[in-house]
Amino acid sequence: MLLPEKDQLHSLMAGLSRIGLGIDIVGVDYRVFFQNQYLKDRFGDLAGKLCYENYLGLTEPCDCCPMVAAVKNNRVEFAELVSSDGRHYEVSSAPLPNPDGTVNKAIEVIRDITEKKRMEKELRESEVKFRNLIEQSDDAIYVLFDGKFEIINRKFSEFAGVTPEEVRAEGFDFMELVAPRSRQLIEERVRMTKRGETPPPRYEFTALTRDGREIAVEASVTNIDYRGGTAVLGILRDITKRKQAEKSLRESEEQHRQLLDLIPVAIIVHSEGLIVYVNPAALEMMRAGNPEDLVGKPVLEFIHTEHRDAAEKRIADALTEGRKALAVEEKMIALDGTILTAEVTTVPFEYMGKPAVQMVIRDITNYKKLEDQFRQAQKMEAVGKLAGGVAHDFNNLLTVISGTVELMMMSLNKDDPLVSDLEEVMKASQRAAQLTGQLLAFSRKQTLQPKVLNVNSILLNLEKMLQRIIGEDIKFETFYADDLKQIRIDPGQFEQIILNLTVNARDAMPNGGSLIIETMNIELTEEYCATHHEVKPGDYVMVSVSDSGCGMTDEIKSQIFDPFFTTKDQGRGTGLGLSTVFGIVKQSDGFIYVYSEPGKGTTFKIYLPWFEGEEESLELRTVSDESLRGDETVLVVEDEEGVRHIAVRSLEKFGYRVIEAENGGAGYLKCRKLGGQVDLVVTDVVMPDMDGAEFVESIREFCPDTKVLYMSGYTYN
Repeated sequence: MLLPEKDQLHSLMAGLSRIGLGIDIVGVDYRVFFQNQYLKDRFGDLAGKLCYENYLGLTEPCDCCPMVAAVKNNRVEFAELVSSDGRHYEVSSAPLPNPDGTVNKAIEVIRDITEKKRMEKELRESEVKFRNLIEQSDDAIYVLFDGKFEIINRKFSEFAGVTPEEVRAEGFDFMELVAPRSRQLIEERVRMTKRGETPPPRYEFTALTRDGREIAVEASVTNIDYRGGTAVLGILRDITKRKQAEKSLRESEEQHRQLLDLIPVAIIVHSEGLIVYVNPAALEMMRAGNPEDLVGKPVLEFIHTEHRDAAEKRIADALTEGRKALAVEEKMIALDGTILTAEVTTVPFEYMGKPAVQMVIRDITNYKKLEDQFRQAQKMEAVGKLAGGVAHDFNNLLTVISGTVELMMMSLNKDDPLVSDLEEVMKASQRAAQLTGQLLAFSRKQTLQPKVLNVNSILLNLEKMLQRIIGEDIKFETFYADDLKQIRIDPGQFEQIILNLTVNARDAMPNGGSLIIETMNIELTEEYCATHHEVKPGDYVMVSVSDSGCGMTDEIKSQIFDPFFTTKDQGRGTGLGLSTVFGIVKQSDGFIYVYSEPGKGTTFKIYLPWFEGEEESLELRTVSDESLRGDETVLVVEDEEGVRHIAVRSLEKFGYRVIEAENGGAGYLKCRKLGGQVDLVVTDVVMPDMDGAEFVESIREFCPDTKVLYMSGYTYN
């Protein structure tokens, strides 16, 4: 069965109270509908009262009230609240729907996380009060001898409404004090006695007072020696209120059952090593269809082996010492084999008369995944900034080298023996530039020429080349969506992505295998994005590249996009292939994820957002060397000395009068001196003290018509 019987339910609720869990229902007007005994013990009966005033001592609702968020968002919300006296409470709130589907209240689980000692003191005081009430209670007592009442006490007279004289009077019939519906029971007990049988010593009946009131009575009778004979000693207890409470309890059991079903905390109770109870939240967390899937099984069976010994010791200590263990993080195994990361609090208590342990469990698997993804994103961002800075500075050096080589080659005859040497230098600088280009791609700082396109067309054009790359021993399959949406990306860079992933897949299958490229339209939901850092909900085109190769371990997967990381033999790769893929995808507003296990192959999935605009065309215009010549005055402003000298020499080579300045301040002074004689300003964008834009703005007053050409090694400029 899903829930225990009444006494089981009480035992479970008592267990929840012992670990400091309060349960209540609060309406959107902040008024309390229901409290469990834990909250009543601590705050009193707050039915109809404002929660923030009585729980927190505040004059107005909290800004981060989880109840308001739960009702608004129709989901479980969490918050830590602080009372006016500095106490902290951890509150989990879940919406509580009405029969018509509307939601105007929430069920809350409240945990005091700061003052356990005060809670224990209040509990002790409550227990003392309860004992005092029991000690002060009076039961009705009588002695019946030879069919007549010999003794009745004060309480008997009070609740029956008779005096001792009346009950002792001749002709008094005890049945006058019995309600009609209970007289058959009393008569049967009398007949049993006359037959020499012994009726049950404890029974219940309904009494009838002199003023006509009915009272539920619990009777306990026993035979005693009295005046040389045998008398009946009877103790009558008024249980009318208890009966009314039991009736109310039966009526509220369904409500309590619903409350337990809606508690957004997984609870597993185990006794003698076996699970005896699970709540619905635990069923969902453990991927169980019904309680029978878990009840009766060893609880350690669902603890991961690496934490099993520690869990067993913690449970033993809890039972031995009789106190709860602090929350610990450990791995659990769901019924379907899923490994969960959970925060577990272990609490000893008595369940169905036996020592038991209650586990309060919070599934933090998704939280840990997001934490890992966030750390990886931070690492990639830091490495990207470093790689971009290095590539930029290296490009400046290459610019000086290649520029100087070009100027030297322009000044030599074609048959000069130095030309071939210079050509080799130029080739080397071009190869170095390709490497820096890959670094810039990873750091998302390369210059892209995006177009609106359908990737199916690019993939179709690449198929023959890809087949040649992978060879005949690898089976090549494609599955393209017929209704694939358009995206906006640099087509050359997209080809680079596919080529790099294909080469990686080929190298992972030295003995052959299969390569599958697939495209489809896909919607990434809020639920998906909640477990994938930086991903935004929306419509995407998904391109996947899958191989049946050797696969990867988690350790390798965490590093595959790092620059210069490679598992290939020395000389077989630069370690920049997947870094380039990562950078291009990110710079195109997309996302890339890898799925792989050792021996089970690898799948890269790339998500690129839909784009509804029209295709952008890029117009290229060729010019002759002769058209580059001129005699105008050009001011070159560049803080890198080598780059500045190359620019000056190149312009002078084509006949221009060139003035150079090492920074914006120097350029300002020279423009001011020359006035309108400067025809063109060529300026770097990023410079110390005064950047290019600030410099141009400063010279507009005396060079209003001068044209400006900006240059920069950073694409975001």
